[in-house]
Amino acid sequence: MKNPAPAAASALNREIIDDRDDRLAIHTHQIRLTQAHLPYQPVPGKRLASEKHFAVYADQIILAGVLQNPGRNIELNAREIVIEKPATLDAAGAYADKDFAPGALPVQKDASLGAAGTNGDDATVGGNGGNIVINARSVVNRTKDGRALAVTDFAAIGQQVFTEHPPKVDNVRKLASFEFARTKMFSDNEVAITLEDGRIEGLAKLSLESARFDSTASLVAMRFDVPALVVAGKSQWGNPSTKPFGCKIDAVATVDGAGKISALQTDLSLVTDAPLKLPIAISDGTLGADVLKMLGEQIAGHLRASAIEPLLAAFGTKLRAATLTLVAGGGRGGRGQDGHPGNRGKSGADGAKSSKSGALINGAYGFPEDAYGSSGFEGGRAGSPGLSANGGKGGQVVLNIMEPLSLSVVYGTGGGDGGAQASPGERGPGGQGGAGAVCNMYDASNGRPLDDMRAPNGPDGPAGPVATGKGSKGETGAAGPALQFNGKPFAAGNAPAFSFTALAQALSLSQLLITQNATDLDFLNAKNEADLNAVALGYEWLIDINRPFTDSKTEIDAARVSPLEQKVRGGIHNSAIVSLMRLQQGLDYYGHSYNWTPILTLNSLVARTGEIISLGKVVEDQYNRYLDKGATDKQRMVAFRQAKQEIDRKLGDFLSEIEKLKPQIENFRTEVEDYSEDLRRQLTVLLEGQLKFKDELIKHLREEADIGFKEFLDMLGTVIGCVGGVVGGAGGIKTAIDAVKKAEEFSKQVKGVVEIFKKAKATLDSIGKAYSTVKDFITDGNPNAAKILVDSDEFNDLIKKYLGKFDAAGELRKAMDYYLELSQARNMAAYNYTTLVAQMLSVQMQHDQLYHSIQHINAEIAVHQDNVLPVYTAYLKDAYEDVQRSLLRNIYQENRAFQYWALQDRQLEANDLNIATQAAKHERLVADIDNFRENNEAFSPFRQKLEITAARYPNEFAAMLQSGSLAFSLDIRTEPGFENMRYIIARSFKLEFPEIAGGKNVLFLNLIHSGQAVLNSDIDRDKPGALHVFSHRPRIRLYKIDYKDRENTAGGNLGEGDQGYIGLSPFTQWRIDFDLKGNEWLDLTSIKTVLLTFEGRTLGPNRRLN
Repeated sequence: MKNPAPAAASALNREIIDDRDDRLAIHTHQIRLTQAHLPYQPVPGKRLASEKHFAVYADQIILAGVLQNPGRNIELNAREIVIEKPATLDAAGAYADKDFAPGALPVQKDASLGAAGTNGDDATVGGNGGNIVINARSVVNRTKDGRALAVTDFAAIGQQVFTEHPPKVDNVRKLASFEFARTKMFSDNEVAITLEDGRIEGLAKLSLESARFDSTASLVAMRFDVPALVVAGKSQWGNPSTKPFGCKIDAVATVDGAGKISALQTDLSLVTDAPLKLPIAISDGTLGADVLKMLGEQIAGHLRASAIEPLLAAFGTKLRAATLTLVAGGGRGGRGQDGHPGNRGKSGADGAKSSKSGALINGAYGFPEDAYGSSGFEGGRAGSPGLSANGGKGGQVVLNIMEPLSLSVVYGTGGGDGGAQASPGERGPGGQGGAGAVCNMYDASNGRPLDDMRAPNGPDGPAGPVATGKGSKGETGAAGPALQFNGKPFAAGNAPAFSFTALAQALSLSQLLITQNATDLDFLNAKNEADLNAVALGYEWLIDINRPFTDSKTEIDAARVSPLEQKVRGGIHNSAIVSLMRLQQGLDYYGHSYNWTPILTLNSLVARTGEIISLGKVVEDQYNRYLDKGATDKQRMVAFRQAKQEIDRKLGDFLSEIEKLKPQIENFRTEVEDYSEDLRRQLTVLLEGQLKFKDELIKHLREEADIGFKEFLDMLGTVIGCVGGVVGGAGGIKTAIDAVKKAEEFSKQVKGVVEIFKKAKATLDSIGKAYSTVKDFITDGNPNAAKILVDSDEFNDLIKKYLGKFDAAGELRKAMDYYLELSQARNMAAYNYTTLVAQMLSVQMQHDQLYHSIQHINAEIAVHQDNVLPVYTAYLKDAYEDVQRSLLRNIYQENRAFQYWALQDRQLEANDLNIATQAAKHERLVADIDNFRENNEAFSPFRQKLEITAARYPNEFAAMLQSGSLAFSLDIRTEPGFENMRYIIARSFKLEFPEIAGGKNVLFLNLIHSGQAVLNSDIDRDKPGALHVFSHRPRIRLYKIDYKDRENTAGGNLGEGDQGYIGLSPFTQWRIDFDLKGNEWLDLTSIKTVLLTFEGRTLGPNRRLN
């Protein structure tokens, strides 16, 4: 294997190049194909054979213009192929190596007089066409051609053109008089014989033999045939005519993008079994080369304007109207080389100087015998033409496309035209006669001397013999197989169906892994609903294309996709389902809620990021060594095996992460159950209790919104109020309902997850409509299946509209407030429970996919040893990207921690995952931390005691007697004692119960922070943007009061200490759980007051803000 140029880790582009001796394959995510990607680079004026087949495996391939790979395959495998401009894929055969133009004569080998002309070289066959294969889910036509599917081959287009534009050709072409022979008469004097009233007959029988397209030089070509021409006329010795002869006309023209032709050229060959003759009584009338050339020019000229040019123009127009042109025909066979003319014959000997004199006898001169010049010798034989060669074999076009097409496709798989018959050379002219000698002359009648005279010259020798060979016309190459469309021969009509199962086996595992990584990154970077919809489509594709590998009943060709690889692809399918489930549940890429914050402090995360950056640089070095252009396969495999050890260790990391998530999930499940039970009791209080003014509320609801009290409570029970305008970016995926169905097998694994998040405006009408679309998902088996997200401020205004008329201290208002607080706490707990379930499923799917990947890699290594395969590069790249993703996840966490710490929105971009870029992101965050500190003052400590009384929280204290726990909320807007404080974080707490007579008993309890945190960056709580809502893992803190010995204590810490946990906002839903072992002595009815003291840090109102 040849080593491709490395894709440096500093500019990672998700591209794998597999360059082998006979095949170049590119595995990537998106590619705009150009000729530079292919193994063949055109040479001006030539069409050489490519050395390699070419294949692309990508999620999206963009085509525009011409792509050539003469004589080798072009294979495109993609989810989507986009045609931006009319495109041509050209795998047609190469030009013949030896293809001679008319008049291109061989070098004469024997220069001697009378030597035979050199025979022309034989031509070579045209190159065989390669195959063109397109496997895709869809082909998107973005050109102006919006026609329905039409698939037509060149031959059919040519015949269609010929039918639509029938040539109007005069049958006869008149010829000017021309000399066609010479003869000697009257003392060997040559006399020219001319043809008068000459004409060529039979021109109207023109037919089209073939039509083709050559993308190398943007040429359209047609071969015409005139089968039976006759040349006839008058001469001094009769009315001669030739025997019928054929004519082949190869016409080519350059065609531009609009279909207009130019630079029309014709190459004409006369087809005859014997030399053409116009026989007369005194001459055989063999026509010489000059006459044949003239006849060819006359035929071409006669046909050009009336037939050839309009037909080529119409052909070019139809071709250029097509969206996609597929050229896989055989190359044209070479034309043999014309024979060289024979050499002139040797001249005759001159007459000898004679001692005898010539005489004038009876008016005639006589000369001595030896004074006459000798006859010239015969000319050389005409050189034979070389043999013309056959055209190349046609290739095949295979289209496997699932979705209906709206474009026109033209293609050619015909065999190449055979080379036209070459011409023999001219017969060598005879040698000149020898010159007569000068003789003394006298008058025989009187003996008087006369002036000297020259004896007659000898006659020229005869022309040389005709060529021994006559050449041959090449045969048309065998046509390629019929076009296959979705597995069946296709000519017209609707294409047959094509399945995901068939398409999936044509795609590469590397391509799917690359697409999976790219879709994950798009999910991470999604900023709005359009982005999320695009991500959803990406995951749906991965689910659909890999579903065949999850069904044991599906027949898969193990030779194409091995059983081990099938398991890897099944893992991609499962991972995509879980990712899509996270997306439609309104969670981010990592499975967190829109306002999640980590439980570790910003300082802890910043320190850990530095450690991961150092590790990443080591792995990056291994990756670059693997891609080193100068490395041998063996060296690269060493680097791969070292990296693979990291992949193997990752399995254990996944299992550890799953084990860490399980108790967190159980904690949230308990929270959901506890709040649900409290909510059920409070619902009973509202529906069955005799609450003052309840009838007025029921009447008001019926008049204002036409809804009942129970429906009103059920609707409000599904609402999650989101502070800070986050509703616009949460949930709302259009494919949510479909996604739930596709993720059903996973969502059923753990009961109680939220399956659907529906956005709504904070009006009863909007909430009601949202509720009506999701209420069918809410069942006894999963009462938390659907939640409605609304803006918290707007929701508060809505509640005021319906409850504001009732006394805030009245029993109805307090009962409703408690119900709403419980609903919010239960719903957010369900939300966070869902996030952890999604995270666990995601980790489990990653583990399973990685496990099967390792098995697959081990099998490949066992078979191929040190032969580097593209899938190795995909896995190594995945290992490298895994380190990148780990680093990015930590930067993501520190970014979220910064937002919790500084109460500032901070967008995290992740378009480039390389280590250096991420290190720069980390450094910018550190700089932002410094900027915050520079623009503010040091935090100040605070201590605040709060009284939680039964008078203030009557419903809550009443519920405590049944549940064994006291749940209450602290509202940042109304809680006294915090009026001029911002950035309020509690680090510790103290609990006191004045009414409990502890005696010698010990009280153990858990103080539970629900995980929903409200913080303020401005003392004006009603100012837009002043409040910030966060969600994190619930914090359960043990607290001990030893009434016998107050020195014995336990608990009281909340966070922000040396252990690295964040401090907590006091403003949340708290729960004091008394139901612990050893508290059997406790009488809950005695508790009327709870003193809760927080200590922590804050900023005052006069600090300068960013």
